[in-house]
Amino acid sequence: MELEFRHLRIVCAIADAGSVTKASTQLGLSQPALTHQLQRIEGLLGGRLFVRDRQGAHPTVLGEFVLSRGRALLSTVDNLVGDGPREPVRKPETALIRFSATVSPSGASVLESLQADFPDARVTMRTETKPRRLLESLATRGRPDVALLGEYPALPVPRPAGIVVATITELPMFVMLSAAHPLAERDEIELSDLASEKWIMRPEREQRCAENLRLACAGAGFEPHVAHWLDPEANLDVIHRGHGITIARPGTPDTDKVAVRPLRGSPIVYRDLLAWPEEGVVAPFGAELVTVAARVTWETMTSVPAHAAWLAGRANMPGWA
Repeated sequence: MELEFRHLRIVCAIADAGSVTKASTQLGLSQPALTHQLQRIEGLLGGRLFVRDRQGAHPTVLGEFVLSRGRALLSTVDNLVGDGPREPVRKPETALIRFSATVSPSGASVLESLQADFPDARVTMRTETKPRRLLESLATRGRPDVALLGEYPALPVPRPAGIVVATITELPMFVMLSAAHPLAERDEIELSDLASEKWIMRPEREQRCAENLRLACAGAGFEPHVAHWLDPEANLDVIHRGHGITIARPGTPDTDKVAVRPLRGSPIVYRDLLAWPEEGVVAPFGAELVTVAARVTWETMTSVPAHAAWLAGRANMPGWA
């Protein structure tokens, strides 16, 4: 047995308490156990450390020597532990949840649901305009953690292995045209009546948008003329002044410049999707996020009374309420 710091603490505790009995209570030991410990310490140091009588325990000469040196050693050790320079306490790294989305009315609600599902994480949202690139990123790099995107059922995007791609809803796309256009007076427009129109497409979208438009128009007997590549919402004056028309989601309201009307027979259909890695952190919450997105999408689609009335008799597509 070698002398240890705990032995010095026992000697100091007995001296401070003035008796083995009181020290045993303070140290949480039985009196016999503390007496045995003291005897072993005295054996290591080569002599008695305390004289015990009715008044308690009193240090011997050897005891005074051990106490003076022991207190100095213990003070030095305590200062070393308590006052030494320390590495700053590192906070655990905050988990990062990456959410990428194409333009969608449900983006904000999905973001809020992710923040509720991961209250201790930092949730970031980024716009990505190319659905195929989104799915490739999910499959090859595991980033983002979840993606909100879309496709045209006639031109579905590839489904990578290991990625869950869930349908939020399928919705018929409407047409946006000048409020002064003669067809704006109709409740519903035939796609074939738009054969002579100039079309506007978003410049950042994949060619699937224009290709899908060509497929739909081919079914109506004409080839569409895509004249402009613009962001329609930022260029309503172009539409208002009759320089082009574009497709729009139901729920997009009329303004004093443009009118949004359904196409008879729903020749252009868009599918909203939510995707995540099947082994990813978002997987346990995937179904919940799809439900949130479907609810918000439907609420947006029916926010315009005329659109809600038109949709009411056509609730035969997956995801429709």
